[in-house]
Amino acid sequence: MIRSAFQKLLLASAAVALFLAPSALADSTASMTLTGAGSNTLDGVYIGPYTATINGVSTPVICDDYADESYLPESWTANVASLTSLTNTNHPGQTQDYEEIIYLSNELLAAPVNSLQAGEIQFALWAVFDPTALTDLTAYNSADGAAAGAYLSGAVSNAGPADLTGYAIYTPIITDPITCSGYDRSVCPSTPPQEFIVRTPEPGTLLLLALGLGGLLFFGRKQRLSSLSLS
Repeated sequence: MIRSAFQKLLLASAAVALFLAPSALADSTASMTLTGAGSNTLDGVYIGPYTATINGVSTPVICDDYADESYLPESWTANVASLTSLTNTNHPGQTQDYEEIIYLSNELLAAPVNSLQAGEIQFALWAVFDPTALTDLTAYNSADGAAAGAYLSGAVSNAGPADLTGYAIYTPIITDPITCSGYDRSVCPSTPPQEFIVRTPEPGTLLLLALGLGGLLFFGRKQRLSSLSLS
């Protein structure tokens, strides 16, 4: 009885872990809804990570798009791209820039000391594709702008191909319907949602989960067959 309960627990854990990995197991497109922007702001702008549902699963997301705006709750369909194939992204062919984006995403997810530091990293991340972000932050507070500039310089110097692993890019398909509950539809759908970066589980982790799940299913089937032969 104890062994049976333990097996059920492992099976449930493996199933949940796989279910909570939408970005790694996603199709070439995904349904997204922005559900939360957090409570931290810098220069009057919410900083990430934000929260979205991807195919119904709540997931942390990082915005790399300073020019466009997303609303709460806004829903759209996104192309899902690996960082080795940038064709369907907002910046196809800009591999070096995406390497810097991922480098800064790692910094943002590494539990910054405080919300101010997180904001400086976020503005540096936005500035990779849009230098206006750094200009705006510097005009708001020169010290914050200088700190964000230092983070950006660090990304330029240190980012590389190794940073491309473990993330996926979710780029809105602007030709598909965009819905914005509670907002003037003449405004919200006219502004494309932002592009988001999502951390995916390590391939080795998924492989171990899959093998464990397969083993549990096989063992369960073997037990059922054994019970049948004894009856």
